[in-house]
Amino acid sequence: MQLKKFILFFLSLFLLSGCGPMYNSSYSFEQPKSFSGKQCSNTCLQNRTNCQMQCNTQNELCRTNARQAALPTYVLYLANKEEQAKNPHKTVDDFADYSNCNSSCGCDETYNQCFSNCGGIITENRQCVAFCSKLPPDQLVQSRRVYQ
Repeated sequence: MQLKKFILFFLSLFLLSGCGPMYNSSYSFEQPKSFSGKQCSNTCLQNRTNCQMQCNTQNELCRTNARQAALPTYVLYLANKEEQAKNPHKTVDDFADYSNCNSSCGCDETYNQCFSNCGGIITENRQCVAFCSKLPPDQLVQSRRVYQ
């Protein structure tokens, strides 16, 4: 048993050593310089908020429909548990398929493009968070303009 753990440990270490650096990304937004550009970017923000609200509504409706679709299976499960004289441990949510109900709807991508079209600049800032020792110091933090 100890030999198995030992081999598994070194195999994991070997596999991880081949991984390249891993980065976390954050984004900074530089507002447009002109007044009309700022008004335009405010419209983009308002549109993104509306998009997210509509998306949340669609996702919740999807979850409701998934629960409704799962109800017959859940009722059969309850009947089976009652027949076996056992307490049910599952809920209708355990039978519902929510896999299509968490869509992001593309609101952020649309906002970024709109913001950029208004004259704003979006910069991606990447910072190495794992396996960084293989990198030269100037590559630990990277910045690049994504939209401009």
